[in-house]
Amino acid sequence: MLTTRGRGAAIAVAFATVALSGCVYRARPRAVVVVPASARVIVVREPPVPRVEVIVVQPSPAHVWVSGYWRWWHDDYQWVAGHWERPPRHLHEWVAGHWEREPRGWFFVEGFWR
Repeated sequence: MLTTRGRGAAIAVAFATVALSGCVYRARPRAVVVVPASARVIVVREPPVPRVEVIVVQPSPAHVWVSGYWRWWHDDYQWVAGHWERPPRHLHEWVAGHWEREPRGWFFVEGFWR
């Protein structure tokens, strides 16, 4: 048989269990934002003039020079150096990426193989 003190403790534990059972933290799933590949990043500031690059010796006749370009990174332009690359298929050429102007600012058109 419980004493008055024991009975009070048991009631307190039961009350706390009932009261706190509703306080369960449930992590919400993280929101994932998918941006379509066609989405353009518009930059208000004009890109800098492309740098003059020293083209090093071609590693092999199969390699094609992929020129450097300014990319928009966080809140500023960052230079991506040119390099030699082997085309994914024989006799393909690299069409260099470039910046184009539109009424709201500038956007980058990615380079591609053709």
